Amino acid sequence: MINRRNEIDSFPQTLPQNMSGKLSYNVCIKKDHVRTDGSCALYINIYYKGNSKKVNLNIAVPPADFDTNKKRVKPKFRHANDYNLLIEKKLADLHDIELTYRLNNEQISIEKVLEDLYSPSLRLNYNAFAEARLEYEKAEGFIKASTYRQQKGFIEKMKRFREPLLFSNINSDLLKELRAHLKKIGNKGPTIEGTIKNFKKYLHLAATKGIKTELKYDDIKIGS
Repeated sequence: MINRRNEIDSFPQTLPQNMSGKLSYNVCIKKDHVRTDGSCALYINIYYKGNSKKVNLNIAVPPADFDTNKKRVKPKFRHANDYNLLIEKKLADLHDIELTYRLNNEQISIEKVLEDLYSPSLRLNYNAFAEARLEYEKAEGFIKASTYRQQKGFIEKMKRFREPLLFSNINSDLLKELRAHLKKIGNKGPTIEGTIKNFKKYLHLAATKGIKTELKYDDIKIGS
């Protein structure tokens, strides 16, 4: 479990330059604190409208092994591949969070971004949203046990297709990929269309909650 107290430097800093309304981030090394093994912590500095906060990556390298131009660990460092993958993953997560806010025309703040980064909200991940909705319907007695089992199977199938499945990535190309995936794993026509019907159902429910996607639920046509 992530310790958010260690992950987030909660003291905002006012930056000297004017920042636009776009979120920006930069990978940095904390050279002012050298550990006993000679390494320094790496972190991501997130900027938005004149404020910044630091996100600790929980990795450290000697200053000589950090490329200050490329903002990555130099290849000669023994854990370079793993550390750079971690950096890329965290940057990709930040990009997806920002994109989701913009698609939904929601106001961005550093606090909201950090909350979604460490405690992903249901508006980011289709599978998480669908699962939470299904459990709610079960708890309220809105569905039969047989329906619950069928819908649970659908969600597990979607997780095997892609996890996380970000709302920001749901478009016509993804729908084609999903159909191709279902066919590849041996699903026949009626089973494929049943899965697409379920996919459409939760996309519709998400839309009623104000979650916007490039592909709209009413753009999805169910075959016979």
